[in-house]
Amino acid sequence: MPCIYPITTTPDPVYTQVAPPSGVGVDVPPDGSIGAITDGQYIILGITVVVGITPDNNYDLVFYESQNGVSIFLDSIIIGISNSADGNNHYYEVFNWGNGTPDQNSNANVNNLPADPNCPSNTECDNREIPVANLYPTPGTGILIDVDSASSNPPPGTYDSVWIISPIGGSSQAAQVDSVQAVEVPIPTPTP
Repeated sequence: MPCIYPITTTPDPVYTQVAPPSGVGVDVPPDGSIGAITDGQYIILGITVVVGITPDNNYDLVFYESQNGVSIFLDSIIIGISNSADGNNHYYEVFNWGNGTPDQNSNANVNNLPADPNCPSNTECDNREIPVANLYPTPGTGILIDVDSASSNPPPGTYDSVWIISPIGGSSQAAQVDSVQAVEVPIPTPTP
């Protein structure tokens, strides 16, 4: 059986950590109050997330975007989990919208979303329109993430922070965040 090694990431030195903007809910449901994170900045939120020894077939984390009518316009964004107890300035990437790789551990897997005519070839483009009917709760603005099956392979354990990073590039519009919350939502079983 091959070994799977965790992949840790440290923030690019050109990125700046900032205090969470007002409007960003921490481990609470969304309330429509939106905080903006400028490209090249990141925030760290005190939210406890547990990575199991084996996948539990549940989504563990939900990131709520800003609703715009019957859709959201998903900004380029990176979400990671970290544990300050390890003394290192690194995180395990659990979601990356905009890197060109479908997030298969999420309900926002670009391969399963309706086409957006403004995104060439059905990609993870910045400001990708996603109908609220495809998000959590249905309808909702929530991007569900299964941290147990993230491609960074975070080791089992308890993580005490969630990193939200607004990458440089894209439309240069700030990433919009309503709330981030730890959850336990069953992953639907695909129908044949």
